[in-house]
Amino acid sequence: MNNIDTSNLIFSVPVRVLRTDAQRNAELMALALEKHVYDPAILEERTPFFWSLEASSTLIDAYSSHMTLNTLANFQADAKAGVAFLPGHRHSDLPFGRSLDAQIETAMDPERTRLVADFYTLPGLTLNAVKTDDLIDGIRSGILRDVSIGFFGGESTCDICGRSMWDWDCSHV
Repeated sequence: MNNIDTSNLIFSVPVRVLRTDAQRNAELMALALEKHVYDPAILEERTPFFWSLEASSTLIDAYSSHMTLNTLANFQADAKAGVAFLPGHRHSDLPFGRSLDAQIETAMDPERTRLVADFYTLPGLTLNAVKTDDLIDGIRSGILRDVSIGFFGGESTCDICGRSMWDWDCSHV
């Protein structure tokens, strides 16, 4: 069972888009070629746009829950395998991008362990009647900076009694 210091509980920072640098972009290009791209010539025709985001953390979130290190590791495995970057959790829509990699790291202000996932898209596509150029410009300008993850699965465990949060014997929800 996790021991949480409730004196400093604060709500998590929102899932946020983060900047990548030239060296990281080169590493992500290699991962895209290795893991996802069927025709490498497409990356010569359209230079991919890469971005990172803080996908989740160990802080209390808007649902009054928090992710354990195990959960962050599961999210990391999913992101490394390649998950779709979807518009508004709409699984029926075409994805705007795909994940390439993820790291679990310690961050400050506020102090937390977080999952940082890396994604890519291609400019010049129109998906779901939205141009990826508009998505890219929105991210680059800082207009699009808050996102929401769609990872799922696992169990919700009460930090107080260790039971499932949906167990009738757990009265802490």
